[in-house]
Parts: sequence; C-alpha cells; structure tokens
Amino acid sequence: MHPIADITNQVNALVGNYITATVVNLSSALNPVVTVGERADLLTDHLGLADLAWSAAPVEGPVTVQCSAHGPALPAVLDGATVRWDEPQRRIAPGQSVVLYAGDLVLGGAIAT
Repeated sequence: MHPIADITNQVNALVGNYITATVVNLSSALNPVVTVGERADLLTDHLGLADLAWSAAPVEGPVTVQCSAHGPALPAVLDGATVRWDEPQRRIAPGQSVVLYAGDLVLGGAIAT
C-alpha cells in the first residue's frame, strides 16, 4: 500500500468513531503531515493552471471548466492561469487534466496546480 494511502486509512480509523472528518491535505510521503477537516474545507473558489495549451488564440473571461472525464463542465472566469469558480468547488488534485470550453467548443487545456 502507498504510504499516503496508509496514512489516510489510519487517520480515518482514528477519527471516524468520534467526528465526521476528511483528509483535506497530505504533504510528501517522505515526511508526511496530514491535515484533517470537514468536507467544507475541501471547497475553493479558484484553481491554478499550468502548461496551458490553446486550440486557437489564448482566452480570458467566462468559460466552463471540466476537471473530471465524467464530471460536468462548471461555470467560471479564466483570469490568466487561474480559474475563478462562479461557486466554490471541491479542490482538484494537482496534476489533473483541466479542459476549458465555450459552449461545446474546446478552447484549450491545462494541468491543475
């Protein structure tokens, strides 16, 4: 089992009988620090992007953003390399693919940071 997965299981086993808790952040596996909080602590109003690749010219302003292959494209505003969600969304794991749309038109893609 991966060390971070093992830590997550240990934390959930420890606090699971006392409070509703969620692992909201894990540092590196070499010197792990676990942050535990409520599910609401996973919400954020923005998402950083890296390695932006455009299908045509770069875009800023209103877009829809999809961060999961089967998830919905959600409304946001693209401000440089930052997505600003219209409503807070659950944090996206760094390294995940992000696709930017205008309606059905793919504007480009990036990697979540």
